[in-house]
Amino acid sequence: MSYNDDDLPALETTEHMILTPPLPVVSNTDGSLPPRSQGRKNRSNVWNHFTSDPELLGKKAICNYCQCRIKCDNGTSSMLSHSLKCKSKPSTGNTSSSPSLTKFDQEKCRNELVNFFVVMELPFHLVEHQAFLNF
Repeated sequence: MSYNDDDLPALETTEHMILTPPLPVVSNTDGSLPPRSQGRKNRSNVWNHFTSDPELLGKKAICNYCQCRIKCDNGTSSMLSHSLKCKSKPSTGNTSSSPSLTKFDQEKCRNELVNFFVVMELPFHLVEHQAFLNF
């Protein structure tokens, strides 16, 4: 089988291509490049307990409670670790080691059980069944 040039798709020529000029590099008056952006926004909640050290240009953070300097240029893991064990940090008051106790109300329990039987349209004689008595 032979192919003609007419059977092949036409290739685009350079007259149909749109060329864009390269973007100019903007520089300051002293010839240096513009400063880089400040980077990411501090989104971690751990920043509520730290302030950025202005002398070290964001490479270290200062604990608001003990004034300890912690590296923060590679993330906030070390800051979080410090904030969990910082002795000077005030306690939040909700760090109870014992579980909270709930008050049992016999009258409320009885009313809810009656409400359950009424809403589910169950016969009251079910309370005499051995399974219910074991409960």
